[in-house]
Amino acid sequence: MYPPGEFKMFVAVGYQDLNKLRARKYEEAKARGYELISYVSSRASNFGGVEIGDNCFVLEFAVIQPCSKVGSNVFIWSGNHIGHHASVGDHCYIAGNVVISGTTTVEPFCFIGVSATLGHEITVGRESFIGAGTLITKSVAPKSVHIAPDTPKFRLDSSTFLRLTKMK
Repeated sequence: MYPPGEFKMFVAVGYQDLNKLRARKYEEAKARGYELISYVSSRASNFGGVEIGDNCFVLEFAVIQPCSKVGSNVFIWSGNHIGHHASVGDHCYIAGNVVISGTTTVEPFCFIGVSATLGHEITVGRESFIGAGTLITKSVAPKSVHIAPDTPKFRLDSSTFLRLTKMK
């Protein structure tokens, strides 16, 4: 009904099965001859003309610094920072407010959760899951899972805390 010679395609599928469902749909579309397009928000900052692969989705306030690389079929949500000389492999999902420091490599099929921070000159191995708020300062092996613990509940309730700290 929508021949590839007349239509382009964007595969809009989430991060199910570490992005493998989206990768399968991406490969099916390519095999059928579709040109896969990317969406890059006009409010994202691509410093240095960084090349971004096909079927990518880059939302507002993402900052992509010079000499970095973004593979194909990558979702980059709002407020992210991809540092100089960093590399994000194919089929990754980078949730909002993530920091990927300079010269860091994120291998294919990774999920990086909200507000995670990846330090300088490390590698996140293929098919790894980095949870929300996680700090990674050393390279991690493929298929690693890193999840930060929740912040413990403070001993005072909010009313008492505000009264004692004079923050009301």
